[in-house]
Amino acid sequence: MQPSFIERENSNGLTPRELFSKEHEELLEKAKSWMERTANSCMLVSTVIATGVPSAAFSIPGGDNDDGIPII
Repeated sequence: MQPSFIERENSNGLTPRELFSKEHEELLEKAKSWMERTANSCMLVSTVIATGVPSAAFSIPGGDNDDGIPII
């Protein structure tokens, strides 16, 4: 687009940016909805991972026997 056309209005008095925003309102709403669902899914996965990390970090691999020696 030529720079001189950026602020030029059409016959309805809309600039290219205003026209684009008006024509794509539905797409914006769909994108917001998709982003919210994606964020909720990521939050669920990160919560599951965060609850498992401390137990894995502080447990002895293979368990231990009565002498306190790790079982490999």
